[in-house]
Amino acid sequence: MSNYSDSNSKIASSQDESVKELFHQNEIKANKLVTLTMLLLSAGLVIAWVLNMVGVFSLDRLLFTIFVIVALIIFGVAILINRKYNGDHPKIKFYLMSTLIIICAMLDALLSYNIALFIVFPLLLSLRYYSEKYTLWIAIISAIAFIISAAVGSWFQLGILDLNFVDVAKDTFVPFGEDLYHAIETSGGFVQSKYFLFYMSQALVPKLLQYAVFSVIAYLIAKCGKEMVIKQALKLIK
Repeated sequence: MSNYSDSNSKIASSQDESVKELFHQNEIKANKLVTLTMLLLSAGLVIAWVLNMVGVFSLDRLLFTIFVIVALIIFGVAILINRKYNGDHPKIKFYLMSTLIIICAMLDALLSYNIALFIVFPLLLSLRYYSEKYTLWIAIISAIAFIISAAVGSWFQLGILDLNFVDVAKDTFVPFGEDLYHAIETSGGFVQSKYFLFYMSQALVPKLLQYAVFSVIAYLIAKCGKEMVIKQALKLIK
């Protein structure tokens, strides 16, 4: 009886090790996917910077140039660290995704409503790890980061100002060819605190409610994916 019990224990232990190794190898591949995403995003930022410099976009050129340089440096460091460890380190996935969340939040502060979908970008990538706990962690950290980015962007009017949330005085006059934000501000039709509160309540809250729904769906998908991987691993072992 003892031999039979020991044999079952060894089989169970062997199965656990095989499943752990499968998830370990999957994590390495997922880390590489995140760094590939960083490379693609870096290329997109460079293209956006060129378009902004030639006048296609209307972002502040100096501000956006500084952001692109900082983003490329941060992405470059993250990619080099991942390459150094070949994606094989238990904390790399947290570092890589935190880096991506920070850059996406900074981009959100600059472009506000123009990149509303970027709030789910890190969440989507987290699904590749097949871990509901990791996806939940990404969902919470991303929500906090995007609340901060919305607050900073709306208070300091970084990047593109959303005129839908500007409380403009009834008789405000904007001369043709003059900067709209400057004209509203000098005419007394713009109140910073009102814009901040209006934007945070009318723009951010609906976005966070949608994000909460996406987060629940992502959590369930990650959980199902994890269960499928475990079942597949056990079939291969048998």
